[in-house]
Amino acid sequence: MSIRLCHNVLLSIINKLAVETELLISEGFIEPHFFAGFSGGRKSVLPGIASEVTVMAN
Repeated sequence: MSIRLCHNVLLSIINKLAVETELLISEGFIEPHFFAGFSGGRKSVLPGIASEVTVMAN
């Protein structure tokens, strides 16, 4: 595991292989969102590479 700081300065524990790889591919969908522009992109990445503690905090 690797420790990183997120944009909102929360401590995150992320899988070391995910941090060191050149390309991550997530499966899912990205769709237009009325207020935010788009929905689904980052939400498909974090749960897959983060520790349980990080997921529960976010």
